[in-house]
Parts: sequence; structure tokens; C-alpha cells
Amino acid sequence: TGWVSSNTKYRDKVQSVYSLAAELETLGIKDVISRIKASTQNAHYTSIPVIRSVYKAVKQLGFKSGKILEPSAGIGNFFGAMPFAMRSQSNLFGVELDEITGNILKYLYDDANIQVKGLQQTSLPESYFDLVISNIPFGSYSVYDKVLDNAKEKKHLNRIHNYFFAKAIKL
Repeated sequence: TGWVSSNTKYRDKVQSVYSLAAELETLGIKDVISRIKASTQNAHYTSIPVIRSVYKAVKQLGFKSGKILEPSAGIGNFFGAMPFAMRSQSNLFGVELDEITGNILKYLYDDANIQVKGLQQTSLPESYFDLVISNIPFGSYSVYDKVLDNAKEKKHLNRIHNYFFAKAIKL
């Protein structure tokens, strides 16, 4: 109900999302629609050709393998498109805020260390990772991270992307 004529081409897709959300609710996953709405600001798909180009640059910089963190992992496209030689010799770590997406990530990459929570809520060790790679969120909002809670760092962290860059450098 409430559809205007210009929106009718998306009606079937929206109705299928609502049907899937209702099915997930019957499985005990609560507030699916509100979670989907909350994640739309930062839920971005990174295409495989773009990811491969990023890995090409990483390889040209001399990185071959190590401890790799994807701090805004989504369903793990950076893991999935990782060159085989790099992946087979590396330890993968992922962080995803969205619970539904994070659980898909855990399922797809059960050999990786996945945390389903905000990056600011993790207890990842500083100076531990050899590579941090991701399509981080961008926006004019901030998060609080007690690890980065000092005046010098705090004044630059009023945008989510600045926070992710600063946190990546620490990690």
C-alpha cells in the first residue's frame, strides 16, 4: 500500500525483502527490517574488479602474506577475491558491525577470525596486522573508541572514515 506509480517497478523486490525479513524473524532474528534500514548508509558492495586492482597494488608494494584484517568486511568480498597464494599463506581477521551480514561472513569464511561488532568494540592488538584492507564506511559522523580517546587524535575523528584510517594505522 502507498505505492506511487513511479515506484511500482521496485514493488516486487521490496516485497521479497519483507518476505525474507519475516522468515528470518520466525528463525529468531529480530528487527530485521530496522537493521536493514540502519545499515543502508554504509552497506556498500565493492566489485571484484576493483578489489583485484587493490590487490594488484598491494602486491606491487611487496606484500605477499601475513596477518590480514578487513575492518568493515561485509560478506567478505576482499577475502573472496584475495589471490590464492596470499590467502593460503595468511591468517584472516574480519570485523563486521551488522549482525546478519557478519553471520554470513562467518559462514562463508569459517577459517577466519571474525568478530561481529563495531570496530570500536573489538580488542584487536595494536601493531599486530601486516595488512588492513577494506572498503571502509565514509560519512560525517563519528564513533567513540576508548583506545583513540585523546585530544590529539579525537579532534580528527569526527568523520567515520577518519576513524577507520586512524584505527587501521594503530592495528
